[in-house]
Amino acid sequence: MVIFWHKACALAGAGVRMPRPGDEAGPPPQRIDYHLPHDVDLFAAIFKDEAADSSWSLNDVWHEVQKALDPFGEIEKGEPPVVRTARIAYPETVTVETPDGPQPLAELYLGMAMWIEPEFVTARDALKVDYASLAGGSLQRIEFSSARTHDWRLSLQAPAGSSDIADLRTGGNWPVNASERSPDAPERNQD
Repeated sequence: MVIFWHKACALAGAGVRMPRPGDEAGPPPQRIDYHLPHDVDLFAAIFKDEAADSSWSLNDVWHEVQKALDPFGEIEKGEPPVVRTARIAYPETVTVETPDGPQPLAELYLGMAMWIEPEFVTARDALKVDYASLAGGSLQRIEFSSARTHDWRLSLQAPAGSSDIADLRTGGNWPVNASERSPDAPERNQD
């Protein structure tokens, strides 16, 4: 059996704090003026910056948070979800779309439930292939592939009938964190 571990997340809540006079004088208060509905479209461009002529979604914000921080850091594999909140400050030119129309936005409090869940791939579910050569000899290969992330796989290959561990060859494709990559390993495209 091979276990592939997948990061997963769900919106736990998103709160908006609107600008107030005196915000620039000190740290902003922790008061939330408006909570985005739990069924908000994560891909809708609800944030707009008229000065920069740009708009973005909660999903875009989440991707930016992941680039800036390590929100999955210290989350244990297979454990219940952990909720973490990021506070993102915006300039006065940014608005958020609400049922009452666009509202000015000073800060967004983005709460995400995050967990790391297993995907079990058994030998029964793995692809098994026998290769034969006209010159004689054959190879047996078993390939464990993730059903959720189609480019993740682990393969084991050995000459048919061999029981010598030295004959076993491994290969595969899976994501590697830059901090875990050996310094002499080639860069891999993670897209």
